[in-house]
Amino acid sequence: MPKSDGERFRVFVVVDEAKLLVSEKQGIKAVLNKYATELRKFGVGLILASQLISHFNEEILANIAAKICMNAENDTQAKANSRYFGISDKLLTKLKQGKGILLTGDGTTELQVVPSWER
Repeated sequence: MPKSDGERFRVFVVVDEAKLLVSEKQGIKAVLNKYATELRKFGVGLILASQLISHFNEEILANIAAKICMNAENDTQAKANSRYFGISDKLLTKLKQGKGILLTGDGTTELQVVPSWER
């Protein structure tokens, strides 16, 4: 039995613009839902990135342990993300570039993303 996430997850799959894989038109939605629910037992972590939380359905969201919400581009995005995350839409529009909010079962934490070339 793995003692930590470092032991549990051996590989991470990163999908940017994940909305392209959850679109009903693509016919792939069921596959991504299956990945979100099944990959953990094979030691694979799934990282999905998209502009709006509404790009993901409830089944996918229920299987995500940690969510990161970054700066919203406009008030409409901020309000949609705010309703889901339970964070002020004003906070989401005022976050500076590289800043975000990490949401886990333990609550929320502000974070700063540092590009690898700046380390």
